[in-house]
Amino acid sequence: MSREMGATLPWCGFNVHVAKGMLVEAAAKAYAAVGEVIPSDVPGLTALGVRQPVGGVVVGIAPWNAPLILGVRSIVWPLVWGNAVVLKSSEQTPLTQAAIVQVLHDAGVPAGAVNLISNAPEDGPSVVEALIAHRAVTRVNFTGSSRVGRIIGELGGRHLTRVVLELGGKAFPGAPRSRPGGGRRRGRFRCLHEPGRAAAFSPAWGAAWPADARETEAPQRLDRELEEFFRSV
Repeated sequence: MSREMGATLPWCGFNVHVAKGMLVEAAAKAYAAVGEVIPSDVPGLTALGVRQPVGGVVVGIAPWNAPLILGVRSIVWPLVWGNAVVLKSSEQTPLTQAAIVQVLHDAGVPAGAVNLISNAPEDGPSVVEALIAHRAVTRVNFTGSSRVGRIIGELGGRHLTRVVLELGGKAFPGAPRSRPGGGRRRGRFRCLHEPGRAAAFSPAWGAAWPADARETEAPQRLDRELEEFFRSV
């Protein structure tokens, strides 16, 4: 993760910590799948609601900015409820998100239950459309930009594939000053989703850090900013 996206060790450790917690929680939820009795208006009839797999493959499309957290979250919940899953990794962090699949395989997940697709940036649109259009895919979970989310939503509607979208572009640029600097510190780090470009942004720099600037002073500046962020939370 540090090599691929220039992440600092605190951010890498936080990703591992949260992703591990998700896996533990999901494992516990596997034993909590219970049905319910549904009120019936027919005398003498008992109606039951029973949880079942959705009957198809669930695709998770995760971004690069929190690759372990968002990668695990996109597939672990449908997996624990009995669905086969496909993780389409970010073009910026394919090795990091491939590690998620490898860990699950090493843990003994049945063959074919967890799958990985990686692609070059220029192939992203065709790969995503092929996944959504495939007759075996019944659900798509996408986290990313509003622009791409709108396209995925339209493709889902066209192919009658249900989609769950968590999109960017929803954060108000100004933070309320409930206490001096508090909201602004929490909102300090934003992720920019631009075609063919990955960047981490901090208002303190006044500019974006392109992916090709990882070998400059940007990682050191990000390290100082991130440590200040963790101290303020």
